[in-house]
Amino acid sequence: GPLDVDSDTPIEAPEEPEVRIPDSDVVMTMPEPYVGDGTKADDYRCFLMDPGFTQDEMITGSVFTPGATEVVHHVLSYRVEAKDVAKMLERDAADEGPGWSCGTAMGAGGGALITGWVPGARPRDFGTEVGMPMSAGDMIVSQIHYHYEGILRPDQSSLSLEISDDPSSLIGFRPTQLVGPVEIPCPPGADGPYCDRQAAFEETEERLGGAGIANVLHRVCGTTPEELAAQSDGYTARTECDYKVRRNGQLVDFLGHMHEIGSHYRMTLNKGTPEELVLLDIPVWNFAWQLNYQPVEPIAVTTEDTITVECSWDRSLRFDPEPRYIFFADGTEDEMCFSTIAIIPDE
Repeated sequence: GPLDVDSDTPIEAPEEPEVRIPDSDVVMTMPEPYVGDGTKADDYRCFLMDPGFTQDEMITGSVFTPGATEVVHHVLSYRVEAKDVAKMLERDAADEGPGWSCGTAMGAGGGALITGWVPGARPRDFGTEVGMPMSAGDMIVSQIHYHYEGILRPDQSSLSLEISDDPSSLIGFRPTQLVGPVEIPCPPGADGPYCDRQAAFEETEERLGGAGIANVLHRVCGTTPEELAAQSDGYTARTECDYKVRRNGQLVDFLGHMHEIGSHYRMTLNKGTPEELVLLDIPVWNFAWQLNYQPVEPIAVTTEDTITVECSWDRSLRFDPEPRYIFFADGTEDEMCFSTIAIIPDE
């Protein structure tokens, strides 16, 4: 669209930030830089971070600061309960260098998701009523996905947390992940070595590990690879999956996530009913602009409600000299239909 100011207008930072920056009550930085050896383009590395909690706390905000934005693809940070810390320390000690190799997004080994970071993400401010509960001795494992595309950069990222002064006054909540399957066969006439799904599956398992998640999602969503692939023309594809709401409460936050050939993302409450409400609609997907969104007013939901996630893809959005069969996997050149929601429970 046209600019609403003169094109010579200087760009200046606003006096107040667009969102409140949470306090940095706890700052955890990787103790030393990490850089991959260049043998794999997608490197998943886990780092144990100790917030030093000696009593039960509530996290009310977070800021992840990537040390090397050129190679940090995304980050997921999970709670590690005190009883599991020793196991994480063993993993760290058994792997040379900082942290340890932890496969794909399903391989961090932690508990509840605390926070995440993707390109374009803003600081997470949970407001004044809710918090994410942590217990004395709990730690955080941050799984960082490094994507090396012709460059290697040492990374020393940090995660800062805002802690409530009065955790007893807050309601505890956790994000929930909603995920859909992906099946995009090669275009007609393409005959690359990985246009066969099984060949692509075996290559992905060797490259990333955890390829089996592509099949598990079909069981979750009641689909099959064959029927979903049959809906694609090899260039464009789509998927959708329904999830029942797990608890009564107020829906306060949602996020959608795809990769480079994502074209349209949508999340809908009670799709196809008189009560249908579109929660999140991103008609022109941009991999470099991924945000958590909050409704102006919280949305009441119950366990009778259903949330539908829908993702669409278009191969024309990226040049692929050798097309391959694409399914749900963690590499940047792979694809995802991934979502999170946050519900403040009524009880």
